[in-house]
Amino acid sequence: MSRALLLAGLLALALAAALAPTAGAAPTPGALAVSHATVAPESGVVRLTVTCSGTRARCRGVLSMESEYDGPVTRSRRVRLVPRRATRVTLRLAPGGLAAAGSDGVETWGYVRLQPARGAALERQVDLEPELTCRSGTTLASTAQTRVFEQEGFGVFACRRPSGTPAFVVQPTEDDLQSVEVADVTIAGPYVAYVELDSYKCFAASVAEFDLRARRIVRERSSAEDDRPSANCSGTLPILGLVLRPSGAFAWVEGYAGAYAVRSVDAAGTHALGTGAAIDGASLALSGDDAVTWLDGGVRGSGPLR
Repeated sequence: MSRALLLAGLLALALAAALAPTAGAAPTPGALAVSHATVAPESGVVRLTVTCSGTRARCRGVLSMESEYDGPVTRSRRVRLVPRRATRVTLRLAPGGLAAAGSDGVETWGYVRLQPARGAALERQVDLEPELTCRSGTTLASTAQTRVFEQEGFGVFACRRPSGTPAFVVQPTEDDLQSVEVADVTIAGPYVAYVELDSYKCFAASVAEFDLRARRIVRERSSAEDDRPSANCSGTLPILGLVLRPSGAFAWVEGYAGAYAVRSVDAAGTHALGTGAAIDGASLALSGDDAVTWLDGGVRGSGPLR
């Protein structure tokens, strides 16, 4: 037998030995799959569709949803999952569970964990989808026809009363790098307008307008650049007041003491309505069907807004 054939035979034997099952080897630990994960904040429950691919012993234990760092999202529950069969399971939210869930401003998630009596836990990260109604969350603004609310962990939604489907508007966020806040929420007709305050590196303010019919933001305008030496970086001016018409036209006050401006947006574009050293943002108000007014040091100013 040639040297080459002998080496080839030895290699084949070594490979076969490596691939052969070892007597007494530990069984496959199994895996957990979650095909459906929703949370209903009003009823305080998380609903999961879970499939366990392990043995019967590995598929029995305590099921829960955990956060990465901030404790439990749900209370735990003892379950007996049938291997390789999808099972619907309902878990109760833990106190502060939604606040504990992870969020990046787009998705909200938790870790579904099955702890069997013996061995390591089976775990799967899943994104949570909210089950919301017009009664969910905390009211930010409302009229007889429309309610705007914030749902912890999921953002700001708008809903046509009494039984419309909530539409996602924006997700406020707060972490070590960025803070996004929503203020001065205003409703008129099918429109919702609000001020967005963004503190990423430099302060920035803008006005956004959401159309409930289109279920999306249809206009957005930033305030003017803040060029004061004390600003230190390229941010924009604070926004101090906001009004909105059912036509979708809106106006706002921006600036700082000694240098305020009133601006507006309508179907024709963006307009400068006036400036002043002491304009009171809280005084900005609609006037009749075609104008907006404000006070500058007690003196009334006005401009068109239809």
